[in-house]
Amino acid sequence: MYGIAVAQARHAADGAWLIPGVYGLCIAVADAEGVGMSCSTTAAAERGELLFAVRDQSSGEEQLTGVAEDGWRSVTALSADGQVVGTAQVVDSSYAMRTRDAVRIQAGGP
Repeated sequence: MYGIAVAQARHAADGAWLIPGVYGLCIAVADAEGVGMSCSTTAAAERGELLFAVRDQSSGEEQLTGVAEDGWRSVTALSADGQVVGTAQVVDSSYAMRTRDAVRIQAGGP
């Protein structure tokens, strides 16, 4: 659907891969169980709306790996009541963090 170009993949935060496509961008994350992937349109990814989340069923902890909008230096994860539940530095337009109960990602300053 996105016409991904695996040969053009590049490393992202925390061992993830960013994979461009004709119609969008995908983020792939590997763990002990295999590889998961999330894709979006190019425009959505450029707005920082591409995220891959894995939740540990036993602990409730979440591993978030995402694409950051150009100019973002860090991201903050917020809970439903606006509490900060995680932060991460943006490296090569991507970030990764472990958190709990995140419902929104907010950009950090340039």
